[in-house]
Amino acid sequence: MRVAYNASPLLHPLTGVGHHTRELARALIASSEVQLFLFYASVWTDRVLGVEDLVTFRAQPTPLRTFVRRAVRPLGTIPRLARAIQQWHFSRGPSAQTVLYHEPNFLPYRFRFGPTVVTVHDLSWIHYPETQSPERVREMRRLFPLSLKRADHFIAVSEFGRRDMIDTLGVDPSRITAVPNGVTSAFAPRDRGQSQATLTAHGLDWGRYALCVGTLEPRKNLEAALRAHAQLPERLQRELPLAIVGMRGWRTSSLEAALRPRVEAGTVKPLGYVLESDLPHIYAGALALVYPSLYEGFGLPPLEAMASGTPVIVSNRSSLPEVVGSAGILVEPDDHATIAEALQRLLDDHAYRARMVQAGLLRAAEYSWERSARETLTVYRHVLEACR
Repeated sequence: MRVAYNASPLLHPLTGVGHHTRELARALIASSEVQLFLFYASVWTDRVLGVEDLVTFRAQPTPLRTFVRRAVRPLGTIPRLARAIQQWHFSRGPSAQTVLYHEPNFLPYRFRFGPTVVTVHDLSWIHYPETQSPERVREMRRLFPLSLKRADHFIAVSEFGRRDMIDTLGVDPSRITAVPNGVTSAFAPRDRGQSQATLTAHGLDWGRYALCVGTLEPRKNLEAALRAHAQLPERLQRELPLAIVGMRGWRTSSLEAALRPRVEAGTVKPLGYVLESDLPHIYAGALALVYPSLYEGFGLPPLEAMASGTPVIVSNRSSLPEVVGSAGILVEPDDHATIAEALQRLLDDHAYRARMVQAGLLRAAEYSWERSARETLTVYRHVLEACR
């Protein structure tokens, strides 16, 4: 099966969509059932670029970047211009032997050789537009209606996401399939000896910090984690700081104001965007992951934490109960007292924490990128058969 696949999300620092795009591509290639042709904004290749490749690629003056840099920037034209140039480069790649196009990032290009499959990770720009940049909301509102027309089939990354597409947008249930994300073998339990060097480099001590992972933006509701942590006894706040992993996102001024005194007091440690090789150690060394997100189409951090042998305290909203099942501690996202109580119990009750660790490992074992690839291939075959 020759499949065109948009790998452009790999060109940016990897967040959830980027990790999904890369790991699914790797698993599809490993299946030996497809030959992927990957599109990187202006060039095509048949391989998933590694970190060094991507650094080199970003530094090269591609035709797209050169053209946009030299173009006049009248208000509102640049996103449309960039999209038009990307469409031109995209259209130059596939041939008549390419039977299907998979867009793993919401917005497909025009494709003339076969059916189009589109992955929709969430509908956050519809449900929580105030938590995203106006530019992204405008672009999604402008372009996603085209996705609804161009897609022969949609993939949602959770059953919650599938139902959300059906209920919110009226998508025919026969046009959308839920295929969950996976977790890589890099996320696994580790002991102090394996991870302490990495933790020390980040100012952390094994088992003596709570953890938040996610882009710093309102939808992730990190202020709830801060307020919950602040309800712990003052001495314990210093002994069990809250480590925050994630790059700066949109509308962070109130969060940064809340962070500042706690960072100065040493009760919060903002780590920023960490090396991919460091993240598994940071998960494995944490007392717990606190993830009070208001809305998620899937939520990779809780799955990665469970696979690392770390208990998870997660919001009882959207897809998160589906992902963690009974292996997670479910809370109202703004119930600061309950979150603080869960942290205190995980710290004090070693038998309880051990049970949650074991439950999380068993739950995480149900997810893999190989499974995601198998179920994605089933979608491909179904769509190709339907289009004959």
